[in-house]
Amino acid sequence: GANTGLGGGFANEGAPVTFTVALDKLSTVDTVVTVDVASLAGDSATPGTDYTNGAVTVTIPAGSLSAQFTVNTVNDTLNEPNETFSASITGATNANGPVTVSATPATGTIIDNDPTVTLTPVNTGLGGGTATEGSPVTFAVSLDKPSTADTVITVNVNGQPGDSATPGADYTSGTYTVTIPAGQTTAQFTVDTATDALAEGTETFTALVTGATNSAGTINVNAAPAIGTILDGTSPPVVTIAGANTGLGGGFANEGAPVTFTTRSALPVPPLRSWSRAKRATPPPKAPIMPMEHIPW
Repeated sequence: GANTGLGGGFANEGAPVTFTVALDKLSTVDTVVTVDVASLAGDSATPGTDYTNGAVTVTIPAGSLSAQFTVNTVNDTLNEPNETFSASITGATNANGPVTVSATPATGTIIDNDPTVTLTPVNTGLGGGTATEGSPVTFAVSLDKPSTADTVITVNVNGQPGDSATPGADYTSGTYTVTIPAGQTTAQFTVDTATDALAEGTETFTALVTGATNSAGTINVNAAPAIGTILDGTSPPVVTIAGANTGLGGGFANEGAPVTFTTRSALPVPPLRSWSRAKRATPPPKAPIMPMEHIPW
């Protein structure tokens, strides 16, 4: 009689796993093989949840050595390790005579489709990832599917080309560690910003995900940066001009002495050039030239 064997396969979750039933010699009639699909000791997939379990009937046509069948798998929303299940031949019939059945089960492997971690700014009421200087800027780290284990993410906030904010001066730079708990898809962290007395306008800085770990499997990293925006909390400086006291009263001087003006700002501004203007003294009037008169002797 012929001998039957069973070969396993693998597939991404949501796709079918293909098995092959084989004979070691040709038969002149069909061979009908029954297979039981289930989880045996050591398998990690859950019957009915991760794959379609139960009995399967496979026919190897006369003159052929093999036939295939598939087992459907389920695409769930969990991040989990690759999972396995088993298929075992339970019987085989052939009109020409007995068929010997291999007792060795075949293993089907379900490959998990791993989640991707993404970093985004969070709306604080002033716009995405925006805060007034002195207030923290909030970022969110998210997964596109929950995981059965905690996901630990590292974020680099150390300044990138094109940033206008100064690391360590305008915000707290460094490497941040964020944990998304098992079963959750997002977590937040904040970056402190500094208040200064300068009128400097709106400034930006960059946060980048540099790595992610999870005991349940691989985590893909979205390399797109997130931008934090610091709004200036200081009003623009107002420059005024006033006369300066020269000893005779504010903003005046004797004729011929310079009048000095001083500019003042409530905030630090680049230095301005001082200037003065002296009123030229009026020269005394010239004595009139008298005509000469001849006096006889």
